[in-house]
Amino acid sequence: MVPVGQVFGSRSAPSYYCVLVDVSQALAACRQDEPILHPLVASCTYEVDTSSPLVQVPPDSRYPPLTLQEQTEMYNASFVDDNGVVAYLKTMPQALQHSVRSAFEVFGDADRRGGCLQDAKWTSLVSETFLFLGFRIDTHAMTVSWPFAKRKALDGEIQDILSQKRKYVTPKEMAHIIGVIRSAAAIAPWGTFLSFNLQNALTTAARNAHSTNRSWWTRSWIYLSGVAIATLHQIWETLTVPEGSPLWSRPISLYLDRDFSHRVFSDASYAGIGGWSSDFGFLWRLCREDLIRAGFDMRDIDLASSEPVSDGSNEGLHINPLEFIGVLVNLWIVLKFVKKLGPRLGGYILLLLADNTTALGWMSLAARTKNPLLQGLARLGAALLVHAAALLTKVVKRHLPGDQNDVADALSRPPTSANPEQNVLDSVIAQWSQLDDCRICLVPFELLSTIASVISSQSTAVRYDQITTNLLSLELRTLPASARTWNAPSTIYED
Repeated sequence: MVPVGQVFGSRSAPSYYCVLVDVSQALAACRQDEPILHPLVASCTYEVDTSSPLVQVPPDSRYPPLTLQEQTEMYNASFVDDNGVVAYLKTMPQALQHSVRSAFEVFGDADRRGGCLQDAKWTSLVSETFLFLGFRIDTHAMTVSWPFAKRKALDGEIQDILSQKRKYVTPKEMAHIIGVIRSAAAIAPWGTFLSFNLQNALTTAARNAHSTNRSWWTRSWIYLSGVAIATLHQIWETLTVPEGSPLWSRPISLYLDRDFSHRVFSDASYAGIGGWSSDFGFLWRLCREDLIRAGFDMRDIDLASSEPVSDGSNEGLHINPLEFIGVLVNLWIVLKFVKKLGPRLGGYILLLLADNTTALGWMSLAARTKNPLLQGLARLGAALLVHAAALLTKVVKRHLPGDQNDVADALSRPPTSANPEQNVLDSVIAQWSQLDDCRICLVPFELLSTIASVISSQSTAVRYDQITTNLLSLELRTLPASARTWNAPSTIYED
């Protein structure tokens, strides 16, 4: 069923939103003697951008191309929602006619309250851009953006706060700003990310308050820390960019459930971490000794089995954060490849595959884990996802059973001093045909040491946007396709 409520005059609730497009088509077919458009439809004007071609989303198995016959059917050529009609330009008059006639068919031409169509809900301008659920939809460029008017309103609120000599807000004001920023997070992921420091200030104030009753929200004060002020500045600097700016706009194609364009695999053991992708054509591995040298607190292992020593005093990173580090390194490598390859029609749909559900879950939680040891690591992952979105890359995570992740597993188990000839890189490459077209990637040691420092600092007062920007400026080195081995346990380089 297609709802046709608000536009069609539902002044009391509940209303019947029960008109189907195909019913509209059937009703129209019965009116062959009424070719004249309804006056409301006839009065419409059309605003069309002819300066640039229409942007199209490439078809895939989820969204196959319509046949010529399907394109002529109104059911496929139009959509009626409770506050709008969407259709191709050539079929828009017919779609509007069907919608108006359907409204009259269901509610009648008029009742004691007047006509069934609300004047306040009807606009005679038919445009390729419109507001829907608080966002600006552009069906010409196929983008969705956070409207400039909303950004301008938030800009005024933040300026009022920053202009104060003593910078403070009430808990209610802080919660409002956090809510507004997060409401736009689906468009600009920095919204959720930048709200973390503001949320910390609100959470700390609530934790220290004697009571959080209604008066506390409006009469108490939260004095902003330097980090919170810097966060507000960072948000404020982006709010007044023009309508449609990439900072606050995303292609609609990245919000659809589409077939992946590229897959990447990773795995971790207590002896090392590894990853690969035949779609991008890379492979890499890190050994335990180099991870320790970079600053990671690794557990003691039995060198013969590569399993952790089972005594009770064995501390260090659990396998879950090691798996997450593997996911982060893979994501960093992918972003370097995407920047080099340039834009792709419909964007990049990246499928992250790993056999650890906890590590993949941290990608969704986006730094909301309560473990202080892992908050920085998870926030670094959130920042990488922000950069991925800016590069028009949609990241989809999926769990892969361990017995299907054998290539990454082999890469994650480099030789140890007890077994120096086991799983050497050239033998792993020779064993797995999936790696035939993969080139050896040399990961910068600085990437590892930076990730290790983020874990060890346990500080949330960090500008992760600056850290990730610096990390993405590091060079990714790849060996020639003919190089099938590397003379060290880890595929890294140091300047």
